[in-house]
Amino acid sequence: MDSDTLLESKNEDVVLENDESILGLKNSLSLNDELLKYGEIVTTQTPGPDNVLMSNGYTAYCVNTIRDPPGVGAIYSVQPTSIVYHSWNNKPVSNLVKLAIVYYADNPAFHEKISIGSGQNRYSSRLQHLIWYFAGYIDSGNYDNSVYLNELYNKDRNYLYSAYFDIFNRNKNGEKIPDHYTFRYNSTHNVTYDFVAFQSSSNYQNLLGYKKFYTPLPTSYEIQKVTLTPKVLLNDKVIFELIYKNTGGIDLDNVFIVEENWDDGLEYDSFIDYGNIWIHSINNEGKHVWTLKEKLPAYTSKSLHVIFNTLKVGNFTNYISSGDKTTNNTTTVYNPGMKVTKKSLTPSVKVGEQTLFLITVENTGRIDLGNVFVEEQIPDGLTYADYHDKSLWRKDGNTFYYNNVLKVGESANFTIIFNTHI
Repeated sequence: MDSDTLLESKNEDVVLENDESILGLKNSLSLNDELLKYGEIVTTQTPGPDNVLMSNGYTAYCVNTIRDPPGVGAIYSVQPTSIVYHSWNNKPVSNLVKLAIVYYADNPAFHEKISIGSGQNRYSSRLQHLIWYFAGYIDSGNYDNSVYLNELYNKDRNYLYSAYFDIFNRNKNGEKIPDHYTFRYNSTHNVTYDFVAFQSSSNYQNLLGYKKFYTPLPTSYEIQKVTLTPKVLLNDKVIFELIYKNTGGIDLDNVFIVEENWDDGLEYDSFIDYGNIWIHSINNEGKHVWTLKEKLPAYTSKSLHVIFNTLKVGNFTNYISSGDKTTNNTTTVYNPGMKVTKKSLTPSVKVGEQTLFLITVENTGRIDLGNVFVEEQIPDGLTYADYHDKSLWRKDGNTFYYNNVLKVGESANFTIIFNTHI
């Protein structure tokens, strides 16, 4: 039952979209907009004993052995499955029959007809024989010790005998099948069985029938665009992280993200695909598209980085989409604001003495500054000797680099020492 392929059923399989529903009432069933009330009269469209097509679209199987199977046009009333009892000992057997249908009605081997026993219905499908074994053949009620099982072992040990004990043990271990039963069918769909009993108004066998339909599992996902560089300087690059989150319980196919558009202060530059998990393409509208190479497992996320150049100062927004979802994020581009002053600490010196200058850099802009540096132009008559505050500044040639980020409104300084000469 855990296949990725929807198997064909002998009855009518109905596929419902997410916005359709099944209405369960105390004394009625609702299926595909058809209200089926207990007590409603239906007729057989095909003869028994097995795969009996009913006028309400259900497929049914005989559950007695002391009556005849129905012919075409036999009249039945719809009842809950709780009316299904063993033919001889009057014990309830509907759960055993429903288990047999759920686990074996989709198996083609169980629709093959085989001959077991000596009665008029001995040539029936394996599934019908399996149901009769629980509902009528074994009159002692001691299901695991019967002369019928010896015959079953000798004639069909690979199918019926194995299936019999599978269903017997499931029921013994407490597995219950309600009349309206839904479970996970595969990675994309649930399957629902609606079970009813059909009570004969004459001397025909009672029937237990079902209708089956599939519903797609709901999908749920989110997309996010995170600005990794919310504030940048003009001509610097801005980096956005594009994130696709699978927030649902099933794996997702065809996961993609589209760069819809961006403000004219930005210019697309490139992207970084960590792990080589995305396929990049340009669609018919000239938009950048990234498609995930594999399925996105439930409750996981994947991301990539997209890089833009900054062309002017201001606030600029970038927009992405996936399916019917859109999102955006904004980065702010600033001109750097910086003031540099140079003050002599030794305004009067003699030739041969040292002179000192205090260099101060102040961030007067609206964004913290990294990679702050000062290039010193050494005037004539002076030669470089040393500088102070090597813990905050490093020297490379005539350029002094600040080792930290200079925050808005802060300043940093260092002192340069020169020798004087003629």
